[in-house]
Amino acid sequence: MGKQTEKVTIFHLGSNGYEKSVYAKCFWDEDQATAIKKSGLASVDSLYVSIPYSVVQSLEINKGKDYIIQGETLLEIDNTSEKTQSTSIKELKANHNLLTLSAGSLKNHGSKRMWHWELSGK
Repeated sequence: MGKQTEKVTIFHLGSNGYEKSVYAKCFWDEDQATAIKKSGLASVDSLYVSIPYSVVQSLEINKGKDYIIQGETLLEIDNTSEKTQSTSIKELKANHNLLTLSAGSLKNHGSKRMWHWELSGK
């Protein structure tokens, strides 16, 4: 389960490839589950992350292309070529629970201390 002082690392896909950013004071809530479907068992894992607005004021998420891990890592994504990117992502998956972000939005209602970014993924 999550803690209020969790660090998260997001790999943002930009025009020059992936850039790594580390954010502190985050709330991480990951749910691992399966569902029974006609075709058999299917993963319905989900992720909810809340990042305080005081930590980052501008955050753009590339839905389905940005990655996130709990904590920090020294690993980087090598943007030299598509092959090196793919190899780097495989290495991240082998060493961390690498999840894909599917949505992100600013929740700026209430006092400014309550403002935060809500991210979801799987």
